[in-house]
Amino acid sequence: MSGHRNGRILLWNLKTGECLATLKGHSSVVSFVHITPDGRFAVSSSHDKTIKIWDLEAGTCIGTLEGHNDPVMSVAISPDVALIASAGEMDRTVRLWDWKSRACLQVIKPDRNAFPTYVAFNPDGSRLVVGMTRSTIYVYSLTGVHAAPTDE
Repeated sequence: MSGHRNGRILLWNLKTGECLATLKGHSSVVSFVHITPDGRFAVSSSHDKTIKIWDLEAGTCIGTLEGHNDPVMSVAISPDVALIASAGEMDRTVRLWDWKSRACLQVIKPDRNAFPTYVAFNPDGSRLVVGMTRSTIYVYSLTGVHAAPTDE
C-alpha cells in the first residue's frame, strides 16, 4: 500500500507491480498506512486530521476516527488488532483507540516540548513506542489500557 498527497491510497501486487485498487476517502495528504497481520484490513492517517479504517477485500472505508486537532502523522495497529495508536505532531498528542468500538480510550500528552511523529507497538502489544522530534523516543506501558478483542 502507498499513501499519496492527493488523499488516495493505492493497493499494490508486490510480485507484478500492478495497482489492484485505489482507496478514496482522505481529503489531504496520507501520511502513514498500516496493514493488519492477516492482510484483511488497514488503517491510514492523514493531514485531514483523521484516521480511516479500510476493509481491503471490499476496498471500502469502514470507519473514521476523529479527535486530533492537526495532521495525524503516524498510525499503528496492535498485534492482537484490539488497539489503534495515532500520533499528532502539532497537537502534541498520542491517542489510543479501540478497534471494535472506534472509541478513543486514552489521550497521552507527552511533555510540552515533545512532538510525536511515529507510533509502533512492541511484538506482544504490551508497550507503545513513540518517536518524537529531536531524536527522543518514549516507551509507554499499556497494562492499564483495555480493549475488547476484535472478531472481525
